[in-house]
Amino acid sequence: MRLLVSEDVRRAFPELRVAVLRATGIDNTGNSPELDAEKMAAARRLAAEHTIESLGQLPEIEAWRTAYRAVGIKPKDYRPTAEAFLRRLVKGQEFPTISKAVDAYLLVETQFFLPVGGYDLATVTGDIELRLSTGGEEFTPIGGRDPEYTQPGEIVYADAARILTRMWNYRDCDACKVTPGSTEVALFTEAPYRQLTTQRLVDSIAAIAEAVSRYCRGAVTTHLLDCSVAGVVEF
Repeated sequence: MRLLVSEDVRRAFPELRVAVLRATGIDNTGNSPELDAEKMAAARRLAAEHTIESLGQLPEIEAWRTAYRAVGIKPKDYRPTAEAFLRRLVKGQEFPTISKAVDAYLLVETQFFLPVGGYDLATVTGDIELRLSTGGEEFTPIGGRDPEYTQPGEIVYADAARILTRMWNYRDCDACKVTPGSTEVALFTEAPYRQLTTQRLVDSIAAIAEAVSRYCRGAVTTHLLDCSVAGVVEF
């Protein structure tokens, strides 16, 4: 399987790097008391160390707000996914329990502040591409009942059959979500500008790999696509 980044996206974001994790043969069922304890500790730490205002000053949050504005998305109306999640924890909301793999990558978001999303590969058709939408493409978000429709020029992840994620990393589709029954998943995290170093991105995906391996077992590989060099990576 390949991840492709379209020429239009590469021209608009020549410094973009995308880290990819592929995990196969995982056990995503049940829960882990150790993971639950780590989640609770992370939520307490984040609430103790940050306010809503200080979150907005983190370079990771600033970079993604800038990236959203660059493609015409108002980040106050559509908050980048990591920011939205971290804000909820800072406000004292509970760390959600979704599944071990998802909870593991959300745990890493509390450490690196970078957006992470992913798909159950059993539901993905063909390669995955980060591209511009032609507009009017149907999309049903996780938990949604009624379809939405993309705007022309909106950055999306898509496979050969559907839109997988709207507004770059704002919301994933319901059809390809990671569930407790998922045994093969792909996770993605990105750095749109050089102010977020490649090492920071690599360390983040390595931390996700370690957490998924620890809590879900299976075989885990990671890959990096630097869009200043190439537009495709096998994973």
